[in-house]
Amino acid sequence: AEVMIFTNTHLAELQIYERLGDFAAASERIPVISEGLGKYGDKITKEQEILFYYHISVIEFGNGNYNDSLQWINRVLNDNEKHLRQDIYSFARLLNLIIHFELGNYDLLEYIIKSTQRYLNKKDKDYKVENVILKHLRKLTKEDESERRKLYEKMQEELDKAFEQSHERVVLDYFDISSWVSSKLNEKEYSEIKKELSVS
Repeated sequence: AEVMIFTNTHLAELQIYERLGDFAAASERIPVISEGLGKYGDKITKEQEILFYYHISVIEFGNGNYNDSLQWINRVLNDNEKHLRQDIYSFARLLNLIIHFELGNYDLLEYIIKSTQRYLNKKDKDYKVENVILKHLRKLTKEDESERRKLYEKMQEELDKAFEQSHERVVLDYFDISSWVSSKLNEKEYSEIKKELSVS
C-alpha cells in the first residue's frame, strides 16, 4: 500500500504541476521522488518507473534544464523492455528530438530524426502530429533564426489541424507541443506559455 500511495500521489502531483506550468515547484519534488525510487526499488512496476523518468524529463525541460531533461529521457529510451507502454516510448522519442533541438545539436538531430521516422513507420498506430513534428524539425535545423518564424507558423497551423481529431490530442497529455511552438512564436519561455494557458 505504501508503494502504491507513493507512486500514485507523486505521479499525479507531477502531472498537475506540468499542466499549471509550475515547473519550479515540480522540480522541488524530484529529490523526494528519487529517494522513493531508490527506497522502493523493485516494488515499483517498470511502467511506473518509466513514467517517473518521463515526467521528470518534461519538468526539467520546462525549467530550461535541457541537459538534465536529456539524461532523464535517455533512461526511458535506453530501457530494453520495449513492449512496455509503446505510447510512452514513442512520445519519449519525440521529446528527445525537441530537447536536442533546444540544445542546438543539429547534426545529431538529423540522424535521430531519420531513426525516429523509421521507428514510426514500423508502428501500427501512428499520429499525424508525430509526422508534423518530424517534418518541421527537419526543416528548422536547416534554417537560421530569421527564417524560422515562418516554419513555426506553418507548424502551428498543421498541429491545430491535426488536433481537430480528438485521438490526436492524446499527444498533448505527454508533451504540449502546441505550447512549445507558441513559445517560439511569442519569444517566451515554454513555462510562461503553460502558466498563461492554465490561468485562461
